[in-house]
Amino acid sequence: MEMHHQLNPKVWWTMGRVFKDKLICQYQRSGTSSGVWYGDNPLNYPTAVILLEISIIVMLSRGIYFILQPLRQMLWEEDVESGHGSESMLQAGLLLGRTFLIQNHQLITTLFPPPARYILKTIAGFGFMLQMFISGVMIDISAIRKAGAKSILIALSGLIFSLSLGALAFLLVRQMIELDQSLYTGIRILIVFNSLTFFMVTSGYLHELKITNSEIGRLAASSSLAIDIFGLLTTTFGLIWLSPLPNSPPKWISTISISMFYFTLFCVFRPLVLFIVRKTPEGMPMKQSHFLSVLVIIMFAWHWSERIGQRFAAFLLGLSLPHGPPLGSALVQKLQLFTSGILLPLFYTMAGWRMNLNSWKDTPSVWIVELIIVLGQFGKFMGTIVSSMAVGVSLEDALPLGFIMTFKGIMEIATFSVWFDQTLLDDRLFTLAMVNIIIFTGLAYPLVQWLYDPSDKYNTVRKRKVMGLGEHGDFQLLVCIHNEDSIPAIFDFLEVSRSNGVGGSMAVFVLQLIQLSGSAIPVLAPLHQYKNTAGNNFALYEHAQKAFEKFEQESNGYTRVQQFVSVTPYKTMHDDICALAHDKRTSLIVVPFHKKWGVDGQVESSNQQIRSINRRVLRKSPCSVAILIDRGAADQSGGISSLHNNTSKSNTLTYHIVMPFIGGTDDHEALALARRMAEHPSVRLTVIWLKADEFEPRAAQDIQEDLRVMTDFHMRSKGHDRITVREVVVQDGIGTTKALLSVQNVADLVVVGRYHEAECPAIQGLADWNESPEIGALADTLVTSDARFSILVVQQQPRIDWKLNTSRQSRDDEFVSVSLDSPRSSFTSSIRSHMSFDRK
Repeated sequence: MEMHHQLNPKVWWTMGRVFKDKLICQYQRSGTSSGVWYGDNPLNYPTAVILLEISIIVMLSRGIYFILQPLRQMLWEEDVESGHGSESMLQAGLLLGRTFLIQNHQLITTLFPPPARYILKTIAGFGFMLQMFISGVMIDISAIRKAGAKSILIALSGLIFSLSLGALAFLLVRQMIELDQSLYTGIRILIVFNSLTFFMVTSGYLHELKITNSEIGRLAASSSLAIDIFGLLTTTFGLIWLSPLPNSPPKWISTISISMFYFTLFCVFRPLVLFIVRKTPEGMPMKQSHFLSVLVIIMFAWHWSERIGQRFAAFLLGLSLPHGPPLGSALVQKLQLFTSGILLPLFYTMAGWRMNLNSWKDTPSVWIVELIIVLGQFGKFMGTIVSSMAVGVSLEDALPLGFIMTFKGIMEIATFSVWFDQTLLDDRLFTLAMVNIIIFTGLAYPLVQWLYDPSDKYNTVRKRKVMGLGEHGDFQLLVCIHNEDSIPAIFDFLEVSRSNGVGGSMAVFVLQLIQLSGSAIPVLAPLHQYKNTAGNNFALYEHAQKAFEKFEQESNGYTRVQQFVSVTPYKTMHDDICALAHDKRTSLIVVPFHKKWGVDGQVESSNQQIRSINRRVLRKSPCSVAILIDRGAADQSGGISSLHNNTSKSNTLTYHIVMPFIGGTDDHEALALARRMAEHPSVRLTVIWLKADEFEPRAAQDIQEDLRVMTDFHMRSKGHDRITVREVVVQDGIGTTKALLSVQNVADLVVVGRYHEAECPAIQGLADWNESPEIGALADTLVTSDARFSILVVQQQPRIDWKLNTSRQSRDDEFVSVSLDSPRSSFTSSIRSHMSFDRK
């Protein structure tokens, strides 16, 4: 070891060079300062320095993100959830590291002294190990066997095209210029490695792009998973045969030691973890002691793997374990935020620290080497596009798929860092490889955002709606279930919607929605198929399944029920809903409201995630949407609703539906749905036509359309003794309130249209204290009252031209919630007083 200077009592560390790094010698002293009031400088103590360094790294990374935000780089909050989005963190390391900040010796030795950097590197390595294990547990290894021929073809084509084009460029460059030995070895390694695509990286970016469960997202995930094993074998065993270190053991000794390690990993550690996991009862979270025991096993395995140079052993151990709950969800719940939010930024930044842009100074071959890497990436891009189009993917979808398959992330950064430590990559190639990660992913990410939107397929020109079916047409609808609380109200709605031979048949598609937790692969599948493959990883609503099966059996063949399950993150759940509705060509989607009321009429819970899903479905649905708000007296026993139970035995029970009609396309759709339900022998329908004098809609044809719809309704309802139409002239929202008060004691269900023009006198004053704008002013007024009837809010499919037509701008505007504590006018307070219903 060559010492740079003698140990000085005033200096708390000194350094010497060992291989490419620095060896630190320091006094054995307290790690914490007594404080400036006692004459201590906190920056002379490692604890204070490390805390300062972590703060600088996190703040600088976030600052770089905000600067690059106009370029549509990855959102910080989503990076924290997924552990990806390395561009801003690598750039932070670049600014703090060997290229820029290190030129200021005084500043670098004060803020980032070598002892603290070593501790940071250790902490970063621990975070990387945890992230590897978490990512491995979240992957369903059986999905590799399920990868279809299409995914395998796309994966192999990208691999072969990239290798071929990169190798061809390398051979041509060798004929043109002479490469030194380090470039010659390193370029060949980069050509092979850049042709790979890692599932862990791909799934993270798909999650950030919110296209995990889209058609292209699933294809990209399965394609990267198909080639992942080859990539893991390359990074795991490649070092044995490529390591040029002078003290490396013989190859056969390394092979035997690594084989023994993986034998112990899979045959000892894995069964031990599975034994601990099986101690957790089904549906229950892991005990704290069990979770800590698993962590101890992981850390010991990591210690062993570090001794033999196997940095990805934690990932392979996680990959061999069952994905999903209880282990996967426990890891995400307890470790994901801290690991991805604090530890991984340190890992990325320390990798960026090692970049040295000055290493290519006076080296003219830099652009030649860059050309080889770019051609390899271009080969992967073109290979993916060509093979995708060969298996039936359109060019519009193949382009974003090609960019997705070129994403680089944590696996590439970790591998390049290992190879840099092992001198397989020198300063020049390591820096160039890291810069390419920033450039390629930084460009591809916004391009995918711009090129691909899963909702484009839902924007059909031909609208699917209930109006076009008539009273006797076949009715296809999709019913969504988040939990069993909404099932009684859903069965009441389905019961009055089926005709039992009076009209056409009804096809009900039931979709159970489950939040994806502890797994990286979303699922959209028929319920019976999912139950056969998923085991007990995710809890299903068995009661709901049996209830719908019974519902189909009692319909005498006039109702068909198909059940599906969607396991996906909340932020992309609406895509599965819309995709299934589009594929099954449904006319209506029924989703539950995000609030739940107790028997005393007070709000028990409010799920903002469900609210966000409903908003997205309203904006992107391929058909009409109905939000079902259960304010009625639901059957507390957990069984099917009283209406369904009674009507299955006799027709003596009367179910009273009220439909306030103001005008507009949503009211037209709500009226058509109410008219269809009126065919049920137990339903009595009351339509209240709320007319406003001297009001002209923005579009002159709208009032004519309203008159046509009501005239047609009158004609179809002649002779129907269970349908009543009342015309009421109103001047403002108070008049509307009084009209609804007249039937509040007998109504079981109120069907309303979602959207009404803001200038309409019938809702004037109602929108001033709107808590839930996504259901409209009229429905929100009913929801915030003391009413005990259920409410069905209906929206016709959003037209494409609404996004461009300012007269419909309120349809797609962001919903704004107004607090109940905000000051209100005396006019709205008057309306509020009228809405204090007392159900008898």
